[in-house]
Amino acid sequence: MDRRNLMKLAGTGIALSATAPALMGCSKAATATQPIDYQSDAGRLKTVLLMRGALDERLVTNWIRARYFGVIGDKMQPLFGVVAATFNRYRQMENGGYEYATREIAYFTDHDCTEALETYENPYTGEVVSIPQGGVDAALVRIGPDMHYALAEERPGIEMKHTFYPVHLDGDDVWLTESENVAVNFPGGLPPFRYQDVATYHAPKAELEAADAVAVQALVGYSSVTSWRPWLNMPAGTQGHLTATGTGRTNSSFDAMPKAWIEATKKRNPHILDDPGALLDEVWNK
Repeated sequence: MDRRNLMKLAGTGIALSATAPALMGCSKAATATQPIDYQSDAGRLKTVLLMRGALDERLVTNWIRARYFGVIGDKMQPLFGVVAATFNRYRQMENGGYEYATREIAYFTDHDCTEALETYENPYTGEVVSIPQGGVDAALVRIGPDMHYALAEERPGIEMKHTFYPVHLDGDDVWLTESENVAVNFPGGLPPFRYQDVATYHAPKAELEAADAVAVQALVGYSSVTSWRPWLNMPAGTQGHLTATGTGRTNSSFDAMPKAWIEATKKRNPHILDDPGALLDEVWNK
């Protein structure tokens, strides 16, 4: 990956896996059920697909809304927000695992996530900085039948460790948590940009186990710990980091997405609203 795309990842990326809003055509409660063994790899894989994707090749739309804080020592400083949408398409592989194409479109906003920004006054330095736009390029990701998660093509400079934790059941509630640790290494000996994203999905057990379930809408809790984003222009050697907390949905329609994301997309990327699936063509059609 060249320096331009490495900087884009550090500048606007939220997570390569991405979180989700609710789908049109989600599964309905049915009288027939198909129990899931949530402790087996096959059951966990099916749960992952239903809660954050789909068992068929439909376009899946996911989103989050989150607030960022700066942390230096024991002091937390409210900073900015982010609204991000991820578009995904899944298909089964011959080995029983799945691969999916994914593309994130994200905008940094005011702290309350009401309006996308183009510039930002860094409260630590007083400098007005430009905010990168757009998100990260499309990627193809594979989840094996043993739950191994990896990019289909290695991207030089990126180190990634992805974990799906055991599924947690509490009555009719099903909880799935995933964590992604990423280091983006820059040429020239610059410090790497690091982040850990954690997303927890929640959906009713009855919807997951409906015999006709193909995609289930899930509520998402999101948190992250991140290096200072390069565009903040923090002085070299500044100790501390960013942290974020937010919420979202998987399998969502545009009608349910954050207003700030819709308004920013109308202004900056109107073609996405007309044909969001085209964002994935480059990697999906390989």
